[in-house]
Amino acid sequence: MISNPWFWNSWSKSERIIFYFFLSILGFGVFYTCFSWFLELHNVLKWDTLSQLQDKIVNLPSFSDGTFNFTSNTLVYYVKERYLPSLIKINELAYYFLLFFVVSGISSILTALSKLKGIWFLIGGILIASFIISLRLESVYVTTSSLPFFISFMLLGGLYYYFSNWSKAGVLFRFCVFFASISIIFLFPFLLHKVNQPLLLSLSYGLLLFLIISMIFIFFISHEILAILIWMVSKTSQKGKSSLTQFSIVSTIFFANAVLVYLENANFIENSFAIINPLLIFLVSMVLGIWGFRKSTEDQAYFSFKAIGMWLYFGMAAISVSVYAFIFATANDPLQDMFEDYISISQVSVGICFFVYVLVNFFQVFRQGLDVHMVLYKPKFSRLILARVGSLFIIAFLFSFKNFYSYYQVLAGYNNALADSYLIEGDLKIAETYYKESTHYDLYNHKANYSLASLALNQNDKLNASFFFKQSLKRKASEFAYAGLSQSLEQEDMYFESLFTLQEGMKKFPESSIIASNLAYLYEKAKNQDSTFIYLDKAQKVCKSCEVENTNLLAFWIENAAIEKLDSVSKTLFDAYSSNIANKTAIDKILLRETEKFEKVNTNVLNVSDFAGFYNFSSNVLNKGKFSNTQKEIASFLKEEANQDFYSDLIYLKSVAQYNNHNKIEGIKSMHGLVSDSTSKGLMYRQNLAMWYLQEGVYDKAIEYLLLSGDASSANMLKEKNYYAHIQDKLQQQAGTLTKDGISKNTIESIKQKAPLNPFLIQKISDYYSELKPGDVIGSYSGRTIEVTDTDAEGRIILADALSYLVRNYTVDTIIDLATLTGSAARVLGTHAPCLFANDD
Repeated sequence: MISNPWFWNSWSKSERIIFYFFLSILGFGVFYTCFSWFLELHNVLKWDTLSQLQDKIVNLPSFSDGTFNFTSNTLVYYVKERYLPSLIKINELAYYFLLFFVVSGISSILTALSKLKGIWFLIGGILIASFIISLRLESVYVTTSSLPFFISFMLLGGLYYYFSNWSKAGVLFRFCVFFASISIIFLFPFLLHKVNQPLLLSLSYGLLLFLIISMIFIFFISHEILAILIWMVSKTSQKGKSSLTQFSIVSTIFFANAVLVYLENANFIENSFAIINPLLIFLVSMVLGIWGFRKSTEDQAYFSFKAIGMWLYFGMAAISVSVYAFIFATANDPLQDMFEDYISISQVSVGICFFVYVLVNFFQVFRQGLDVHMVLYKPKFSRLILARVGSLFIIAFLFSFKNFYSYYQVLAGYNNALADSYLIEGDLKIAETYYKESTHYDLYNHKANYSLASLALNQNDKLNASFFFKQSLKRKASEFAYAGLSQSLEQEDMYFESLFTLQEGMKKFPESSIIASNLAYLYEKAKNQDSTFIYLDKAQKVCKSCEVENTNLLAFWIENAAIEKLDSVSKTLFDAYSSNIANKTAIDKILLRETEKFEKVNTNVLNVSDFAGFYNFSSNVLNKGKFSNTQKEIASFLKEEANQDFYSDLIYLKSVAQYNNHNKIEGIKSMHGLVSDSTSKGLMYRQNLAMWYLQEGVYDKAIEYLLLSGDASSANMLKEKNYYAHIQDKLQQQAGTLTKDGISKNTIESIKQKAPLNPFLIQKISDYYSELKPGDVIGSYSGRTIEVTDTDAEGRIILADALSYLVRNYTVDTIIDLATLTGSAARVLGTHAPCLFANDD
């Protein structure tokens, strides 16, 4: 009770520092507890996404020569995603949180009890023995000997006896010594390496004791909310005017909520948001208990709160809040349910007895409007203890309605904790045994059944996994369990059972974008487009982050929408998610628009989203000006064995990048390596190669590869239109345009790159070399100027003759093999013309 809100202001500086330290520790504990409660199952489970690469062949403009417009087939890649529930994971952070708070709490309690005599000293000894026994050190040390227990008890018990009877040491020194000693008991097994995780194993075994301490603490603070209500009534009452009416009203409100919480947890009524959560009741009671416990210890004069009571209270509070956080952080639902039941029952039973205690002792004080809060704990202790004893009987009575179910829940939760520790230890067989033992005590508890399903999936036993997923849905259903069951059934080729499972999950969780997305996936497998869209749209409307949902809806429109629809949906559904970006680049390519922004892939190992985005971006002809680093990226991707699934596509991108970056011969050569592909992609590659040949004016090869691609209608049309004659005219015009300013050492390379297969241009280049005289500058090579000399003359003539020969008798294959137009003439012709092409690689 808050009789003096700032009571610590009168303490010494060192005492205030210790008090603030304890408050900080409890504040952190409250935060972690609330955080773990908020995360719920996400403490131990998470959603994975399975990205599926899809492709679609679209017919897009290839090039235009001013008279004819040519199109060709090309691929766009896009991504669909679905949610997969993860296997159970153990939240190790929760164990370390529990360890720190337990060590701190036990140390704090022993610090307080070591300064007391009589029954208090005996309680401390019992606590030490119970604590060490509960840790089951023989399991940690893998021995049947009791030696670990005796050594630990002698260490901790000896220190406790010494501080109680001989030492005059201060409380802070005692706390530090106890903290160090208990830490040694926990940490020493690490040095022996008998088990992998001795610390986690000991904590799991000790959980029963920590639960008992927490229940004792919850019992003793269960009246604090009613006490603060009495304080509020007392503070606002007028002297000489009865405050019984106000007290009756606030007590009625308190009892109404306490009873409703109990009825809800006992499943007598449905869940209601109007009812205060038991966790909040516990945390509020714990905070109010700081003032209430101080007030009761001062009024009853058992010991000083500042010297002893503070350490005792904070020790029990630290253990209690850490246990509550632990059971949420490990998703141990049997213990969650038991704790909520116990808090609600304690509030009802202790509240009733405390209410009677207040009326019996302070009825007249209320009638006179006096300050009841000032004398609330003044009556003899025997009356208050009678109220507490009465509370115990009521608690036992209310729990009796459950027929020992709460007791079985404790055992189920305890076995879950042991199973978790052995799962971290790596002993899957023992972990499975403890999980099954947990289901023996609480058949449908979610924690054990989902964990067993995870263990079954880990062994590829989908049948047993389905059974345990079904068990986990019986009482405390979750989206994870529905998705896991559906996935297991689908993999067993039980499509309709998988579909019905998700439909049931949709009824249970109507606002679940995850279940809606997976339902859309199943309907799509059945080619039911209407239902697919309905659930994709629903998922997008109820989602939170919406990355996966936007991606899937974009993919749906890529497959099914008219062209004019794609522009609007791509703007509405776009976000910075990698799969969404991939789908956006697919739409850009389909709509023939430039991709405004595309981030470089930061890894050499491509996932499907990165690949789809990179492919669409790199193969979009409107992004030509952004290809500066594409070839280097492709080369790094090709080196990675993990990218072998994308090998042919990467080679295609390489050829496109080379062709678009004025390295046309190398691009054509790369494309030649793909045309033997026997899949549908091979047909596309041949058609694209035919378009490149048409663009370069190589009519015979264009016709050949159009026929090989299965596009006989286009080949026949070109013949009917006498396109060969048209090409010759275009080639002559092109050669004239490129050389209208003449050919010089500064322009020859750029001219060659623009039209490497134009025979008329080849002839002009041949004439240029033939006319060179000794002393003429050809260019530069490796930093030095290259001139025609008498010793070059033979090589120059040979090169000119070779070029002339190609013009008269050229075939594309001959040109590609000789590579005479790619800056590699020196390599081909050997010593006769070593440096005539300065840009030789």
